[in-house]
Amino acid sequence: MIDQSRGRSATGRFAFARDAAITIVVLLLVFAAVDDITTDNATAFPVEYSMLLVSAAWLAFVTARLWRSNHRMLGGVSALALVASVWAQRAIRPGNTPDLWPEYIVMMAVYVWFWALAIGLFWLGRRERITHRGAIV
Repeated sequence: MIDQSRGRSATGRFAFARDAAITIVVLLLVFAAVDDITTDNATAFPVEYSMLLVSAAWLAFVTARLWRSNHRMLGGVSALALVASVWAQRAIRPGNTPDLWPEYIVMMAVYVWFWALAIGLFWLGRRERITHRGAIV
């Protein structure tokens, strides 16, 4: 019984760092998908839009995890960013060049927010690991 609780707490301690690493990979995929959609001459982008959908689902999962783990400010801002990105995604079309349209400004702000969040998740994971290092679990 003691070993199981240790496994769970160890997993919990590394959850933020793991989420940060996955979020960074997801953000790189988002960049690749948006770049492909806006610069390629293809007529359809089912793979790229699927990548964006899966990325949004992952970011929603991270947002919910933050909310449940009492990081309500980070979770709330992340939820607002996701909602804003759903509104702004209509500007991501083939052949569109970035301009100072509100949609592009929102998309860039959301992208920067989630990069900052990934860095913050690494910091939270490190802080929790240091906090629990000497604790008996």
